[in-house]
Amino acid sequence: MTEVLDVVKELDFSRATPVQGAVIPYFLSNKDVNVSACTGSGKTLAFLIPIFQLLGRPECTVSHGVISPTRELAMQTYSIAERFEKHLPKVHVALLTGGSEVRFD
Repeated sequence: MTEVLDVVKELDFSRATPVQGAVIPYFLSNKDVNVSACTGSGKTLAFLIPIFQLLGRPECTVSHGVISPTRELAMQTYSIAERFEKHLPKVHVALLTGGSEVRFD
């Protein structure tokens, strides 16, 4: 899907990291994946690229959500995910958190 590739290029990536190359095909074939790798290895995009690839398909008509185990991971994932929204018109990204003062959330 060219829209997903446009975002990847906009993020200044020219090729997949080893983590992304290993993980993305499994995600796209609906397999569960457990990844442990160092910071900066490309895990966030390895997680998001297949999600937006699947959500961007014309035949996809269902709503999906992603739950992160921590606020920090949710914020990191959201900061990248929102970049996809402008390229995929039917996809909407939102960040919902809790556990702190209401005015902060």
